[in-house]
Order: sequence, then C-alpha cells, then structure tokens
Amino acid sequence: MENEITKDEIDNFFLAHPIYDKYLGRAALICTLYFVNADTQEIQHNICECVREYVSLIGDEAKCCVSTSSSRFLLAEEGKLELMDEETIRRKQENGSSIAEFYVASHSSGKEYDSVPAKFSLRTVLLLKEAEFAFDGTPLDKEASILSAVFAPSFFLLDKQPLTFTDLVLKWCNALRPLSGVAGWGVSQLSDPWLMTPSREGLARYLLQYPGLDLPCLLPCSHFIQHIASINWLTILCDELAERVGGVERLRSLGKEYPLARYAGGHIIQAGPTPQLGDREHGDVLPLYGKVHDLLRPLYPPLDELTYIASGFYDYDPQTREVNIESPKKAEQNLREFLSLWMNRYSADVKTPPLFSLNGS
Repeated sequence: MENEITKDEIDNFFLAHPIYDKYLGRAALICTLYFVNADTQEIQHNICECVREYVSLIGDEAKCCVSTSSSRFLLAEEGKLELMDEETIRRKQENGSSIAEFYVASHSSGKEYDSVPAKFSLRTVLLLKEAEFAFDGTPLDKEASILSAVFAPSFFLLDKQPLTFTDLVLKWCNALRPLSGVAGWGVSQLSDPWLMTPSREGLARYLLQYPGLDLPCLLPCSHFIQHIASINWLTILCDELAERVGGVERLRSLGKEYPLARYAGGHIIQAGPTPQLGDREHGDVLPLYGKVHDLLRPLYPPLDELTYIASGFYDYDPQTREVNIESPKKAEQNLREFLSLWMNRYSADVKTPPLFSLNGS
C-alpha cells in the first residue's frame, strides 16, 4: 500500500460478488488461530481474556454481539455488551453442549449485520466435548477450536495503538498455544450465522488476484491438527509442524528478512517488515510470501481436502449472467483446477480464470 493512502480508502476496500450487487467481504487485517484443549479451564479463561482484550482495544467499535448463552444477536446498551465469560462456558459444558460460540462486531444494526462485512469482528468457536455428530466425524482431541479476529487495516497500519499487531498476535499465541494460524491481510466475510459456503465461491477469484489475501476457515475442522490452512505475513506453527519441515534451523534458513518469534509451543514466521497485499494485474505476487509458502507446502492438506477455501468454482454465462450449470464431473474438475491455482498463488505464471464462459465452454 502507498504511504499516502487515506484511512477511508484502506478501510473500505470491498470485495463484491462477481455478478450480483452484493458485498461478500472487505479487505482487513486478520488473525486466525487454530488450537486445542478448549475443554480445559485454562484455555477457557485465556480465550475470555483474548475476547475482553479485543473489545477493550476496539472500544466504541464493539457495537453488537451474538451471545454465548442465548445465541441471540444483541446491540450494545449504553456501550456494554454481553461478552463470553468463563462461567457461561462452564454452564454450557456441564449441560452437555459440545460447542460454545461468541461473535462481537462493529455492526450498528441488524440490517448492517446482514448486508455489510464488518470493519471489526471477532469470532470464536470452542469445542467442549465430542459431539454425537462431530463436524467431520472425528474425536474432540482431533478437532481444532478457532479464534478469528478482524481489524480495520488503519487500526494498526495508520493509527497508534498501545501494542503492535505482531505483539498482540504473540500475546494471543502464548495464551492459546495454537497448532497453527495466520495473521496479515485477509477477508472480513459477510456475517453468516450458519457459515454457509456460497459467499466463499464468490470470493475465490479475489484470492488469486490478490496474493496475500487470506480467507479464514471458521468451522471447527480436523485438517488443522496435522496441517496448516494457509500462510500469510505472520505464519504460526507449533513445534511439531515445524519439525516436519526441518525444525527451527530450517525456519531460520529463510534469512534475515524472516524474523522468528517464539511462543509457548511454537514459532511465528514474519515475512518482511509489514503486511503486504499483492495484485496480480500489476505483477506483484509477493515473492517474500512465496518463499514461506514453498517451504511449508508439505504441511498443507491434500488437494482434495482444500475445500475449506471454496467448495465450488463457477463461471457465468455472459448473456444470462447466471451460473453455468456443469455436470458433476466438470464441476469437480473446475474446483480442482482452482485449488491447484490457489496452491500456486505466489507464482507469476498463474492466471485467474475468466469470469464469463459462453454456455460453460
């Protein structure tokens, strides 16, 4: 980003649906951490501390929440919100709930919540016990809980804060001891209490056009016990994952442009001095990020398990402006081709597939 960019420009970079008049996301600074042991009092206390710190940091921007106790959308009353707390989590655990969720954001109304991606938001999903019907059929100790925080870019990049973005990420990593995670440029997604996927398909081309733009997975998932979801300006790796690519010495071999920070149980790789957002149309594919991506390739899930990025990749008929209906085999091929491109998103050779295709041809 250029130094002279204004706060309004940097905070209002919206990502529209490729055809329909609807915003699906906005570019933001994000921190997404995947961690375990959310059924323990220590992690429950620490996650509540992270939530309280986030709300304290963003101040008046904390305007609404979806409460842990009732799952209802609530607007702040006299500046106060019903935050996630340890007692509520314990009650849910004692009552047999398998998850505890919380969401806080900068929406000032229900209409805004439904129609505009948030400037600020934090979502956490804690796995408290093995569900009878687990998200993907795996036991509790093989499922990752999630913390994903969104900040308007100017909050850290233009404004002075009591601690830096990197300091905050390190502090939260020490509190939650994540298996993996990322922090940097990403997508603040349109709020969706059921976390359905159609908006992700609409955002897919942006992930190829703008290398460094991350689309966090917000569903508990077994993938991120043994794998990473992505890489970014800050890439978080537990010790076990780091060992699989050669350990801390291999991470250090990336060079002086990649400072390492140690947290309790792992390392944070920093790619360059500031978070970057590339633009393929201008030939900027972030080679600093590409070097981390190439080193950590063995830690990604197999290609057919990358559907947390998108579960479909569509083109549109230029005459009808409707989705081209493909055979199941062709639809699967389109998705695999997109996921293969995404796995090479830091390569200058990647081309974003055209949006329109006459009759799917």
